[in-house]
Amino acid sequence: GGNLHQATVNLAAENIIRRAKRVKDVDPTVRSVERTFDKDGNVIITGSVTIGADVTVNADVSVGSLPNFPKHQDLIAHWNFNDF
Repeated sequence: GGNLHQATVNLAAENIIRRAKRVKDVDPTVRSVERTFDKDGNVIITGSVTIGADVTVNADVSVGSLPNFPKHQDLIAHWNFNDF
């Protein structure tokens, strides 16, 4: 038999892709986004993604590329939001 956990993860990921394809078909402003799976069944989304509404993520999120901040001598102001 197969691994039930793996099947559940793949099914959930497949549902995400189905939803994404429906949005792409309905909204002509959505640009091409590549959706793939890694060996563990995780969904990998590559491309420019804009979310224009509130989103709840019930999982860990990692960001592969953060914006570059100016060098110290060019920095005008800085606010630390970690303390709020």
